[in-house]
Amino acid sequence: MKLGFKRFVEFISYIKAFFKPYEEELLLGFDVEKLLNDPKRQIKVDHMTEMNTKKCEMLANKYREFMNEYVVVERISELPNDLSHKIQGLCKQYSEMSVIKDETEKRNIEAKKKEHPTIGLYVKDIPNAIKILKEHESHQQSVRNDLNILEGEKEDLLYQFRNLKRALTFLKTFLIFLAFALLIMGVILSIRLLIQDENIFWPALITVMVISFLFLWAYIFRRYCIYELKKNQMMQERAVKLINKTKIKFVHNQQLLEFQYKKYKVNSSEVLELRYDNYSEAIDEQRNFDNVNNSMKSIVIDLDEQLTRLHIESTEFVLRHIDYFATQKGINSLREQYEEEREVLKKELKRLEHEREVLKSIS
Repeated sequence: MKLGFKRFVEFISYIKAFFKPYEEELLLGFDVEKLLNDPKRQIKVDHMTEMNTKKCEMLANKYREFMNEYVVVERISELPNDLSHKIQGLCKQYSEMSVIKDETEKRNIEAKKKEHPTIGLYVKDIPNAIKILKEHESHQQSVRNDLNILEGEKEDLLYQFRNLKRALTFLKTFLIFLAFALLIMGVILSIRLLIQDENIFWPALITVMVISFLFLWAYIFRRYCIYELKKNQMMQERAVKLINKTKIKFVHNQQLLEFQYKKYKVNSSEVLELRYDNYSEAIDEQRNFDNVNNSMKSIVIDLDEQLTRLHIESTEFVLRHIDYFATQKGINSLREQYEEEREVLKKELKRLEHEREVLKSIS
């Protein structure tokens, strides 16, 4: 019994001595001594071995892919200066074009947001339509101004007509007043002559002259008012005819404008011109975006040809790290990163392999 226990303690010591060098840098993640004393040890060991195998496979695949990339970085970093400068120049161009592409794409998206879908349907007709609409709108404004002037003149004529009618009414009343005044003066003068036997020559003469002058003035002014009334009526008729003709022009022109507005779904030539400018801007931005894309494709083709000549078939990898490959400093920095990462992966692989050996020895 004591002999068996002693051998068991020696076995534990052997296991500890086996993985002692790796304790600090390669941690197993489980307690070996506790696992050895576990009644379900074999089940747990089998499970841990399965998990270890999966991790080893995944890490091995990752390491293979990593090494493929590392070889590309290493080979490019060791190229002669002329070839290195060619690749760096292409990468630098691609990197710069990527920035331009982002800006162009952003402007292109913004321009498309402003673009109105109707414009694309009539894009060939729109420049001429804008010109026609502007002419008709200018003509419509002129017609509207003429109509306003004619309406104002008509109002003035109506105002003058009312004043002339009031003047005729006044003259009619004034003549009646003169008639009564003449009658009263005649009665007064007759009384002075017949009853008081006074000399009424001069009063009668003055009265006749004043009344005659007033009658003459009233008569002339009445004739003038009648003439002006007839003239005013003729001018009103002429103004009405001109207003009707102008209204016909206005309505005809408005119908034409409304037809064009409805066709292009706008309410003025200014809106149509603005939408056409937005459409033209969108076309220009799309053209710029396509040019940038074509330039980048051309650079990728040239870069792929250069890499193919060097038997490097990893153009996509180079494009993913384009900013690093644009300068020698970037290439050196990327190589250092990959070397550090390689050491980390190697240590992890070594740890998993050691873990597998320990699990194998325990089972």
